Parts: sequence; C-alpha cells; structure tokens
Amino acid sequence: MNANLRSVSGGLLMLTMIPALLGLLACMPVPIGDPEQSRVDPDLTGVWFVSYDENDTGVLILDAYDKRTWLGVYSEPETIDGAAEPDIATYDGLIAAMGADGAPWQVELNEVMIVKAWLTELGGETFMVWQPRAVFDDADRLAAEYAFNFHLVKQSRDRFTLAFFEDSHPGLDDVDVDDKEQLEAAIAKHAQDPAFYDDAPLRLTRVKPEDIGKFDALFSDVIME
Repeated sequence: MNANLRSVSGGLLMLTMIPALLGLLACMPVPIGDPEQSRVDPDLTGVWFVSYDENDTGVLILDAYDKRTWLGVYSEPETIDGAAEPDIATYDGLIAAMGADGAPWQVELNEVMIVKAWLTELGGETFMVWQPRAVFDDADRLAAEYAFNFHLVKQSRDRFTLAFFEDSHPGLDDVDVDDKEQLEAAIAKHAQDPAFYDDAPLRLTRVKPEDIGKFDALFSDVIME
C-alpha cells in the first residue's frame, strides 16, 4: 500500500467500535468535496446489504440528515456464539440467518461505525464520502481525522457500487493526500480512468421492504445495548 494512503492509525485507534471492513479500506487524511455544497440523492437513502471480497458482508443505513448529507450507520453481521455457522455471503443467506420461518437467529451485530456521508462531483464522476463521527483525536477532542472517499457508480435505484482508489496508480505517486486541493486535482484528472479505482468494489443492494423489520431488529440490539 502507498504510504500516503495507509490507515491513519491515531484516528483508528480512537474509534473503539469499528467494523472489520475498515481494515481493508484505504482511508485518507482529508475528505473530498464540501458537504455544504452537496445534495442528497434520494435514490441512495435507505437500508443496504453490502457485499465485498468473496464472503464478507455488511449492512449500511443511509438516513438523510438534511438536503445535503446523510447520517450513515455501518456494521457487519457476526455469528452468535453457539450458533451454527451460517452462509451470509448472499442476501438470501443473511435473511435466512435472521430467524427465517421461526428458526433461531444465527447472527448479531457487535460493532457499528457512524458516519456523515455526502456526494461530490470531480472530473465528471460521482464520489461518496464517509467521515466517521463520535471519534476522538489524540487530544481527546471530538474530531474526525480521516475519511473514506469512494467512487460511486449507480446501476439502478436498488443497486450501486463504492470503490476506493487504487493506491498503486501512478496518478497518486506524487500527491500529498494531506492537501485537499492536490488530492481533488489528482482525482479530477484521473476520474475517467477505470484503473484509478480498485477492481473489487463494495456492492450494495437495497434491502427489500418485506425484510426491513429484520434489519431494524438487528440494528436495534446493538444500538440500544
């Protein structure tokens, strides 16, 4: 991994409840775009099943906070102690593990990440930013010292992908990613190049209306504990 894009360890250590996905993502010291100038895309509001790699899954809630930003809550299902190991790599598999047909629940949530999310346009492409909230910096002040900047491709109202940047791309070699202006200029310059993005994006599928109650129960348990 390019040293410029390594996880900002100080900030990550301060976030005690953090899903495993973050260990796979290249976080950056600065968020791109300006949330005050952004606009929420209502097609992206809702509850989403997230798949990445071959067998890893997550769940994301994007709740419009205002006309510009979302409150995002992300977590990853884990097998309940003593339960049979479920196959939750697919949407149907996760639903089956959530007490389908009266069977005992096989999964639970133990960690959550809360983010402020917004969209920005650079180089003719759309990007989504996740800026973690409720994070303390090294001086014990509430401050997000890093962000997750994704390339967003919307296939339909019910499906979209989020790809992080390919940190080995030469377009990032001499970029100071602590400098927002430099970072945004590099992204705008290479935004149309498919090789600029990781080839294994997060794949998001909207949760079906009939399954919302199960996801509500899943999140309620971890948020209310």
